[in-house]
Amino acid sequence: MRDWLRENWIAFTLALSLHVAAAVLLFAGVNMPPKPQVAPQAEAIQAIAVDERLVEQELQRLKEAEQRRQEQAAAAERAAREAREREEARLAEVQRQREEAQREAERAAERRAQEAAERARRAEAEAEAQRQREAQRKAEEQRLAELQVRRKAEEQRQAELEAKRKAEEQRQRELEAQRQAEEERKRAEEAKRREEERRRAEAERQRAEEAKRREEARRAEEERKRAEAERQRVEEERRRAEEAERQRRMQEEQARLERERQQRIQSLLPQYQAAIQAKVERAWIRPPGARRGLECRVYIRQAPGGHVVEATARECAGDMTFQRSVEAAVLRASPLPEPPHPDLFAREIIFVFRVSD
Repeated sequence: MRDWLRENWIAFTLALSLHVAAAVLLFAGVNMPPKPQVAPQAEAIQAIAVDERLVEQELQRLKEAEQRRQEQAAAAERAAREAREREEARLAEVQRQREEAQREAERAAERRAQEAAERARRAEAEAEAQRQREAQRKAEEQRLAELQVRRKAEEQRQAELEAKRKAEEQRQRELEAQRQAEEERKRAEEAKRREEERRRAEAERQRAEEAKRREEARRAEEERKRAEAERQRVEEERRRAEEAERQRRMQEEQARLERERQQRIQSLLPQYQAAIQAKVERAWIRPPGARRGLECRVYIRQAPGGHVVEATARECAGDMTFQRSVEAAVLRASPLPEPPHPDLFAREIIFVFRVSD
């Protein structure tokens, strides 16, 4: 209603004036000839100019309102509702003022009956101007309608563009979701790969530690064995040294005992030799010409029991007869006397046969 009044206030004013003039003519019965008026034409031009500005302002307002509606739809709705309420109040006040003005006009018409003809002429001129303004208004309405059509077409195009934009945004969101899902899958695969690598590295580290531990245990065991072997070696060397020392002492003791025994045995050797010498001398048949002091070195080979196997006189100071007599005496003395100690027995013995008297 507010917009309609703002767009058609001139027509509204003209209609109100026509009603007032008709009332005056009816009451006064005055019919004054019309006079040509220039001023109303000027007013019409003025009104058209004002209407054009209003139209331009309205177009600007529509564009701004559309922009505000797109940006702040909820706020614009509240503002529109409040504006309608204020407009309705204002229109009520305008209606009230109009009715009051109508009553005032009717009273003024009665007082100004003489001016009715002038106002009628002005009304006719105004009517003509109104017709012109109406034609202009219709043309303007047609233009505005075309603008509205174009605006709606533009809105449709913008809506289609917006739909396309939203569809593209949806497609981009879907692509982004797919990309994120792919990235998430790759991250999961990478995390899994890293976890597997970590597990393999951990297993390898544990194997390395186990191998190191086994190696250290092996080395420790080897070191223990080496130490034990070294201890055993040292112990064995010590034992061997002690055994060697014991053997050495034993050998020394045995050697000492053997020397003592040999000494004891050797001390019996002259007795043994003397017994052999005596028995051979008893068995010796003195050949002619054997004088005192003759001697021979006699080599005897005997068997166990003193049995003479062979007797050979060498290095004799006498003749061959003396030598043969000595050999025969040794053979007749068989078996030879047993030694006072068994160790004195020898298969081969040497003694010196000497003629004593």
